[in-house]
Amino acid sequence: MSTDGLTGPVPEEALGGLLRVHGDGRAAFELWKAAIEAGGPDNITLAVIGIGE
Repeated sequence: MSTDGLTGPVPEEALGGLLRVHGDGRAAFELWKAAIEAGGPDNITLAVIGIGE
């Protein structure tokens, strides 16, 4: 996963925490929301892909 608008403003620990708590589309929404709340100075585009369990 990598976008300037997400990985710059949102700390890595927060990204991992959101991915552990939320799954599927909800994870993508929560990541986007965290970037917006952190000021997201660039485009915020992301994809969440789950592999296995």
